Amino acid sequence: MIGQTALAVPSFWARAMLFVIHATDKIGGMPTRAKFYRAHRTHLDHATAEGVHILVAGPLVADDGETPIGSLFIVEANDRTAVEAFCRADPYHVHGVWESVNIHAFVSRRGWAASDSKGV
Repeated sequence: MIGQTALAVPSFWARAMLFVIHATDKIGGMPTRAKFYRAHRTHLDHATAEGVHILVAGPLVADDGETPIGSLFIVEANDRTAVEAFCRADPYHVHGVWESVNIHAFVSRRGWAASDSKGV
């Protein structure tokens, strides 16, 4: 595999599905987001203990390219229940940063996460 790095995947993930988590912040929630940023990052660092493997994570930003307005994740998990529990335990959810959280099962057809991907 030229130009690709093979990732060792534990057998736990053999049945894993992809999920997209789309969370939008409450208006005026930036001070609360900043206050719980470190706790949120620690939560993400321990995702595998909760049955969730984070593939991509980052803030959604306003058109200025800087102001956080939410969060987006692409994760692997064996089922939606694990993803829902992971989101409910996130400090941004617990402390009311997020106004809404939507979780969708996802099938990658192109790009690095596609089963037939060539890294495109």
